[in-house]
Amino acid sequence: MPEGNFHSFGELANAFGCDESKTNSKQVDEDLVTHLKKLRVDPGVFPILGPHHFVHQIDDQIRKEFESLGDLLYEKRVVHHWTNFPIRIRTRIQLLLKQLVDLPFEFVYPCVFVCHLDSMELPILPPQFAFKGGVARKVLAQALGLNANTSQVRDMDVFYRGENPDPDDVKQVAMSFMQDDWLLAKRPNKIISKQPSLKGYLRTREFTINQLLLEGNQITSSIQSVCDLVAGVIRPTIHHLQSQKGKVEGIVAAKAVRFLVEGKNEGRVMRLDKMAISNHGINKFKIAVHLARALEHGEAVGAHYLEECHQRGLIKFPFDGSVDHAITQLRKNRRVLNLSFPRRD
Repeated sequence: MPEGNFHSFGELANAFGCDESKTNSKQVDEDLVTHLKKLRVDPGVFPILGPHHFVHQIDDQIRKEFESLGDLLYEKRVVHHWTNFPIRIRTRIQLLLKQLVDLPFEFVYPCVFVCHLDSMELPILPPQFAFKGGVARKVLAQALGLNANTSQVRDMDVFYRGENPDPDDVKQVAMSFMQDDWLLAKRPNKIISKQPSLKGYLRTREFTINQLLLEGNQITSSIQSVCDLVAGVIRPTIHHLQSQKGKVEGIVAAKAVRFLVEGKNEGRVMRLDKMAISNHGINKFKIAVHLARALEHGEAVGAHYLEECHQRGLIKFPFDGSVDHAITQLRKNRRVLNLSFPRRD
């Protein structure tokens, strides 16, 4: 368990002092372990990143309107082409957002939504570093009063908004916020990506619901991401489809199914349209990675994930509907042997 939790970058910097080269050895010395325990930032100490639940759900008619607007924006490739969308759509989205929650927000650039969250205590990163993925989605979901991403944040993914970050800053942030990745990476200095432009960052996400970031106490999101998060729609970005010649990469497809079943487990109406899988396919390891994540939410979610994969033709091994049987089949893959699944009673 972490022995120290730091709320400012200055505290992290003062605690820093490890030899990065030692992490490549299987025998990590005790001094390094002690340093890392003190350095690690635990998402569990921040209430905003813990479990949440709203008694009142959004009106289904509002959800459907967001879904229709999201379909229209996606069809016109608004974010991908970085274009403006009709003022009537912008006005309607503004009115719908105000029906969800009274928050200060504004539209910037052609298709980007910004929301200020000054009252929430969040982990502090150095300038130009920002959270992406689950942290950003969870914070936006709570800001909008949605029962989405309701579980405690497991991983904190960080990137750098610029071209030339200070190597020491990168190392400190990686060891503090992405420690597991840093310990396992062959090139630890590469785990924090850099994105010189907001446009480039948003376009290159795998899912539209990931077209957002959390920087300080500000959420910056594509309007497509807002619509799809509210509506419960899981879909690949246009950029990802183009990079896969109109298809979806296997590991991305597996993650999409997991997002679908986790959303349904939260009691939400969810949608994932049929996907064509790229020629690389979806192997046992890719299925297993997201089965392990699904099982963190319980046996039923894991079983639902497998059944959904099976119905969509993603499972290529014998499947009798049992989680235990599936794990046995999956462990025939060597890479899966090193993968741990949550304990199940």
